[in-house]
Amino acid sequence: MSWLNCGVTTQAIWPKDKKEVKYGNHIFVLMPLTKSNSASIHIELKGISNVECSCMERR
Repeated sequence: MSWLNCGVTTQAIWPKDKKEVKYGNHIFVLMPLTKSNSASIHIELKGISNVECSCMERR
């Protein structure tokens, strides 16, 4: 399984626990900020290109 992993800097409310979000036919995994990791979004690349994935991440 391939994933695109994107660090996130936000002023918005972010989940404090791992959260899976379905967007269309795709799964986004939102990971919280921890002492050892930055807040991040992980997008499964199954059936889409990196360009399409980056576009969805920005939305």
